[in-house]
Amino acid sequence: MLEFKKTEIKSEENTYYTFTFTTLEGSFQIIFSGNLDLYWRCLDRIESDQESIQYTITKENYPIYLLFEELYERVRDYNIFNSKKLNENLKKRDKRNSQRLFQDGVIEYHCDDYDYDESDMFKIKPTEEGFAIIFEKGNRAKEYKRSCAIRIRNSGSRYNNFNIIFMEVYKKLKEYFKEDHQITIDEIMWQKRYGTRNSKFPK
Repeated sequence: MLEFKKTEIKSEENTYYTFTFTTLEGSFQIIFSGNLDLYWRCLDRIESDQESIQYTITKENYPIYLLFEELYERVRDYNIFNSKKLNENLKKRDKRNSQRLFQDGVIEYHCDDYDYDESDMFKIKPTEEGFAIIFEKGNRAKEYKRSCAIRIRNSGSRYNNFNIIFMEVYKKLKEYFKEDHQITIDEIMWQKRYGTRNSKFPK
């Protein structure tokens, strides 16, 4: 099961959107806030004895899967700007950064509100079936039962420039309509292999 819901939130000046992804593991959201920053939030409480919670994005909904694949590959490849030179310069500067966004094949985004080791984070990593989205508590929250919300600042982020990629994902989600896309061979193969959209993911 992989469900996607778009919720429109209107203010006097602007319209914002919340995107909810629901898998068998639970639900997480991508939110653009009135403070003009982006948030990734898990809706499930991480118990005090848990370190993290994981959701799985599979090819069951192929357009959504492709969007996460594009996000992962652009971060991995430092494909941010139209200029190859600017991308290469950023990659060189980031090479010795121990807190860089992409390490050991995993995107690891620490919330911009707190110090690196104290902040909640989300991780994105490829798996055999798609992409794992993992929300993990930082040191400051490990003794509490609560959900995680990770802020992606559009100004003053420790991952400056990469916010462009995450914002472009948000903008593409705004244009997504589930009923409009044509089913692909990958979705057909997924359903043949694992059953209908309501069946469980493989273990």
